[in-house]
Amino acid sequence: MRVLSRIFGSLAMAVMLVLAAAAIVGISLATMAYAAHLATDQARTIGPARPVTAQIVSSKLRTYVEYGNSKHAPEIRFRYTVDGRPYESGRVAPTPITQTADAEAVVAANPPGATRQAWYDPADPGRSFLIRRFVHEAYAMWYAGLAYSLIAAQVVPAFVAFRTFAKPRPRPDGWVRLPVERPLRTRIAVELARAAWFAGAAALAAWHQFAHTEDPPRGQVYAALAGFALVALWFVYRAARVWRVRRWATDARVTIDPDSFRPGRTARLRVEQDLRRPTTVRQIKVGLTCTGAFGVEGDLVQQVWERWETRDNPEPKRAIPEHPLGSIAREALAAARARGDHPPAPAGTLTVDAAFGLSDAVVPTTQGTVNERYRYALIVVTTPDAGPPYRAEFDVTVQEI
Repeated sequence: MRVLSRIFGSLAMAVMLVLAAAAIVGISLATMAYAAHLATDQARTIGPARPVTAQIVSSKLRTYVEYGNSKHAPEIRFRYTVDGRPYESGRVAPTPITQTADAEAVVAANPPGATRQAWYDPADPGRSFLIRRFVHEAYAMWYAGLAYSLIAAQVVPAFVAFRTFAKPRPRPDGWVRLPVERPLRTRIAVELARAAWFAGAAALAAWHQFAHTEDPPRGQVYAALAGFALVALWFVYRAARVWRVRRWATDARVTIDPDSFRPGRTARLRVEQDLRRPTTVRQIKVGLTCTGAFGVEGDLVQQVWERWETRDNPEPKRAIPEHPLGSIAREALAAARARGDHPPAPAGTLTVDAAFGLSDAVVPTTQGTVNERYRYALIVVTTPDAGPPYRAEFDVTVQEI
């Protein structure tokens, strides 16, 4: 939960999002599970059933109240004989008949004393029903639950698994590389898994409905298949787009001026983003946060303050930045070519300088006590228009004056 609170900004927000996501997933899966139970139970009941001559013993309408509404259901009992042994049953159909008009019609068509064809299970002759009736509402319920899972696929914070939590380590030259916020292979795998889920679940329901029911509503089934096929293709397109643009923005890094991180001074840093294709960086966001630990042995943690600087469209009206390649990009490109590789050369390096004014009241990191400690973290996020965000969070030291 602490990890989630780091993502969403507060523990309360993290709990709310987790509960909302769990509720959406639970409703979707519960709906689909109940629909699968109804469909498979209907198939298991009707599939092996064999016909038998039966006599109606009693037939009447039963009135009951559901959610404050008065409803009617058929109550019919019938007798039949299998291998010389008599049986009696009161099951009208494999699935309950809940519509009042249907119930009245069934009772009127089966008066006491009438002879009708019933159905029984050869493996258990005592299990039987009077009307061989297929109900397709279970499949409609399955499609509805699957459609609701589309909301779950967007709301469920699957991106939590994408986030990079490892703290980047500074390089010997003072630069800190910004890792991709969402590992591309993981993102592609998740998009393809979503596509497989919607295509597979819809195809499974359609196959079961055609194979285990009679006279299914083909138009509705084909419409559902087409709709979920489009959803699956959308996720495949998203995976393909991630694969296509994965190298448009290749590397991002940040360096700080350690001597400027002192009380009363202006903290300075530089962010660089390498671009291999003519694309733009929509936003570069830099934040400095202070988290204090107070109480016995510093067990109470709370955020003290934060400073943010956001640069929207750092290079407006220019697709390729005019800055030359950064030193790290040049060294990486030269090393790759020395190994015999021939990666595409970056189009340029976008450079943005950021600064924060630190007040005189800022407590240096080294002045903390056992029961009062301060941690300063630098958060840097770059967002290219045609590529994944790069994000890093790492500790910085505020030195004494």
